[in-house]
Amino acid sequence: MIIARKNFFTTPVLLSLLFAIIYSLVSLPNHYFFRTATLDLGLYTNALFDYAHLKLADTSPFKEHSAILLSDHFDPILILFSPLSWLFKSWTLLLVQILALVFGGQGVYRFLMERFSNRNISITGMLVFYLHYSMFSALSFDYHSNVIAASMVPWFFLFLQKEEAKRFWLFFILILICKENMALWLFFICLGSMFLFHKTTVKKQLFLMATISLFYFFTITAWLMPLLSNEQAYVQFKYSVLGSNFKEAFATIISEPVKIFKTLFINHSGRHFGDYTKAESWIFFLVSGGVFLLYRPIWLFMLIPIFLQKYLHNNISMWGVNDQYSIEFAPIIACGGMDAVSKIERKKIQKIASIGLLILTCAITIRLMDRTSARVPKTNVRLYQSAHWKSDLPLADIREMLSLIPEQAGVSSHSIIHPHVAWRDKAYMFPMLKDADYVCFIRKANPYPLSMEEFLVLADKIETSPDVWELIFSKNDLRLFKRVNAVR
Repeated sequence: MIIARKNFFTTPVLLSLLFAIIYSLVSLPNHYFFRTATLDLGLYTNALFDYAHLKLADTSPFKEHSAILLSDHFDPILILFSPLSWLFKSWTLLLVQILALVFGGQGVYRFLMERFSNRNISITGMLVFYLHYSMFSALSFDYHSNVIAASMVPWFFLFLQKEEAKRFWLFFILILICKENMALWLFFICLGSMFLFHKTTVKKQLFLMATISLFYFFTITAWLMPLLSNEQAYVQFKYSVLGSNFKEAFATIISEPVKIFKTLFINHSGRHFGDYTKAESWIFFLVSGGVFLLYRPIWLFMLIPIFLQKYLHNNISMWGVNDQYSIEFAPIIACGGMDAVSKIERKKIQKIASIGLLILTCAITIRLMDRTSARVPKTNVRLYQSAHWKSDLPLADIREMLSLIPEQAGVSSHSIIHPHVAWRDKAYMFPMLKDADYVCFIRKANPYPLSMEEFLVLADKIETSPDVWELIFSKNDLRLFKRVNAVR
């Protein structure tokens, strides 16, 4: 019994437990203090409800004319998580995300140990993964399925290294179903892995997986998702610099490679507030360990689709160090960076390089929390400051208000309230009313997706329509209305 305890409480396990706590302290208070939103936690929580009740989820929480949710992002991985939502409701995906990141760190450690049999390199790689700035960016802003995919990549590498075909195929499939763009990433990962894993049998299967990935990506994005959408198009193609579709994008990349390469580094939006966003993002990437990949460029090759989808996007927020838009860097830098370090023959220099990589990773993460050009919600990520642990909102009153809404009722709610009421059949983001039985909002809170003027006009309209909406709760700018003659 004593031996079993010693074997369990190893350094990697203790580090994982420590970071499970740290990640929880970053992520969970944001939900408790109503700093999550319809997009994306509310939307995906509502999807969990549908999947848990054996229905296809739709885009009704944020679109007036809804379509099947898989037309917006193809992430059937949510179906696997949906049974957990019976227990954890709106907390489900935040808990899944935290556990996935912790699981990913264990994967980094085990892959590096299997490949190099060097405990110091393996522990350092694990810490680089856990401390990478992209972890804290992602945790500061709701839930995202590509975070789950990124956490599985080290396990894919591990089982390739161990030549355990059933298991690396399992993780290949799981990554594939996380989100449609992960398939394109997997194509590059599989091609790159053919140069890292030299067994002929593994190479053949990697080539097969690369082929499947590419076929899956184009089948899903060019056929299935347009088929499911109202627009009859892949709605996430927002790359005007490349063209209007994948065919034009491919032609542009082939015919104008210099232009595309330059666009990776310059502000192509025409809006001045995007001037420094890409530069900052590249600096963060390189200093947090990306520079080590220059010594092992095959790992950089694996990130080509991530660079393209990030820096060529029309939306400036995609370019930055904020949110989940850099999470794919973490497993590649952790595994590839330590792969580069392992190639250093002199042990003393190897040790200095390992420590240097870890210090740089920490420094960039501190910088993320301190000051950035990109929009990073500091209150959400600075777990060491009091602002993270409190709210200006009347929390007790909000919870009292929400307790008045029946579990079966349809609700239209303020975006920051929506995730807390989303685990139900009908949950819409205000100002969409549709067939909601109840409407709730906070008059002085962030009015997204409206301007404050637009928001107040609609709020006043509801408040002055007693024949349609009955006021049942009013306190501290909180308002809850029940539709007249609504079913209780």
